[in-house]
Amino acid sequence: LGLDYNRSDWGIGVEVVYYDEQDKVSRTNGETSTDDYSLLNFSSWWQATVNLRLVAGVDNVLDEDYEDHLAGRNRVMGNPALPRGSKIPGYGINAFLRMDYSF
Repeated sequence: LGLDYNRSDWGIGVEVVYYDEQDKVSRTNGETSTDDYSLLNFSSWWQATVNLRLVAGVDNVLDEDYEDHLAGRNRVMGNPALPRGSKIPGYGINAFLRMDYSF
């Protein structure tokens, strides 16, 4: 679910992305179920020229802890924060800058 405010040369947006729980898993592959979660994301853009757009944003603004069902498992030993065999957690707060050039 997203909400955007756009002007002729700039805009801002907010979105909430919801992921449902995954409890239909493959026992054969050793999959485990995952809980549902929601992420809050913000973004903005500025049309610098006719061809150039600059975009900035922050994903997972509230730093939600979650596990993506399709994430892999840690196979590296020696990391006490993420034991071997545990599911790799989703990313925390993620800021980004992007430049779009059209021609």
